[in-house]
Amino acid sequence: MVQCTPDIVSSECRICLAACVSEIRKYCNGKEGGRVSKPSCNISLNSKKPEAVSHVSAPSPAADPCPQHSYLLELGMDLEQIKLATCKYPSFANYSSERKIKPLVEFLLDLGVAKSDIPKILVQRPHLCGHSISGLLSLSRQKVQAVVNFLLELGLSGDSIGKVLTRYPRTVSYNVEDNLRPTAKYFKSLGVNVAIVVHRCPASLWLSIEGNLKPVTKFFYERRFSVEDIGTMLVKFPQYFSYSLEQRIRPRFVLVKELGLTIGLDCMLVRSDCGFEKVLEMKRKNMLADELSSPTESK
Repeated sequence: MVQCTPDIVSSECRICLAACVSEIRKYCNGKEGGRVSKPSCNISLNSKKPEAVSHVSAPSPAADPCPQHSYLLELGMDLEQIKLATCKYPSFANYSSERKIKPLVEFLLDLGVAKSDIPKILVQRPHLCGHSISGLLSLSRQKVQAVVNFLLELGLSGDSIGKVLTRYPRTVSYNVEDNLRPTAKYFKSLGVNVAIVVHRCPASLWLSIEGNLKPVTKFFYERRFSVEDIGTMLVKFPQYFSYSLEQRIRPRFVLVKELGLTIGLDCMLVRSDCGFEKVLEMKRKNMLADELSSPTESK
């Protein structure tokens, strides 16, 4: 399965997916499946998908539903929804209802998520069942509830909060008043919808204001980015602010400027060192080709 975010054009989507294909061939060669995710696109392969889906879509007529399916049906899911969840995440077909699915469902219900919303969450994010929530369950109810209340205050839905706490359990280790709220306040000062930023990248709440956000924001200000530009950047690509200013952001800007190239921030900052070198090489070749063709065109 391949997918691009709606904020990029088709040409950028093709470039992003091409990079994903290259990486999945490199790191997942000979394996049953794999996934490569980038800020603007992702690709996943799984040779078990057809078998897993057929197991759900074609149960034996004479047999009762397996315990996992029985539990999911009791939750209000139908076979088509179970099939869709399995198609998205084949391992879902083999998850134990007692050890994997029920603990997640009960945790979400304790957070205040409506039972009627559980099927939608499982269809949209079946991989959540694979995350261990034992660490969350060991924390005090009061501490978890404080974080949940704060996320609700920001405007996140129950679905989004479930995603944040199960996929990014470290979030609840931060104090709301000392850490999370000041970071959210800083985001608001840039004119952004904090709920959108946290939904897209929950780890952005962990960023240090003095160590990450202010230095990177100042750097972009100095490069004539407006407050609106930086706010848009924070919403679309919050991971930019997690990169090291001195080890990644500043050196790459300096190099691109010295070479006289024009490169989008996505290609400049998100790529690995090797990928960034390839982008520079391609841009230099294109610039040289343009320079060589210019005299011919003038004649």
